[in-house]
Amino acid sequence: TIVGQLFGHTHHDSFRLQYVNGTSPDALGVAMLSPSVTPIYFNNPSFRLWYYHSLTFSLYDYAQYFLNLNKANHYYPDSPIWQLEYDFVDTYDPKGNYGVDSMQKLSQELASDPISFSLWYDRWATMFSRDRYVQTCSLRNANDDSFTQCVDSFGYP
Repeated sequence: TIVGQLFGHTHHDSFRLQYVNGTSPDALGVAMLSPSVTPIYFNNPSFRLWYYHSLTFSLYDYAQYFLNLNKANHYYPDSPIWQLEYDFVDTYDPKGNYGVDSMQKLSQELASDPISFSLWYDRWATMFSRDRYVQTCSLRNANDDSFTQCVDSFGYP
C-alpha cells in the first residue's frame, strides 16, 4: 500500500494533486513537495518532519522547520537555530485529517480566498509568480497540458 508520495526537488513548500487524465473532479492522490535545505532560490533552508501511525504507517501530519539565514549570519553564525515554521494540521486542517480530501479542499480555499493564499505563499516563498490563479493551477495540475488549460481558463494571454 502506498501511504504517501513525498518529494523534494522544487525547493518550495508545495503539493500537487493528481487526477485521472485531469478530467475527474476528485483527486486520486497528492504529491507532497518539501522545500530544500539548499537556499539557491532565495529561500531559507528548511526540512520537514513527518508523523505517521506506527501500526498502519499512514501519514497524519508534518512539522516544517526553517533556518532564517539573515538572522543566523548576523546574530548566531556559530550556532544556527532551526525554528518551527508551522505544523500542517494546526495550520491548514483543524479536523486533523491530512489526506487527499483535505489537500483538495486546501487548493480550493487557496484559489478562492486571497488572504489564505497570501499566508500559504509566505511559506512557499520564492521568486516565482505570486499570482493566485497560476499557483493554484500548478497545485491542481501535474502535467503541462492541464496546467496550461487551467491558466487559460482565467483569460491569461
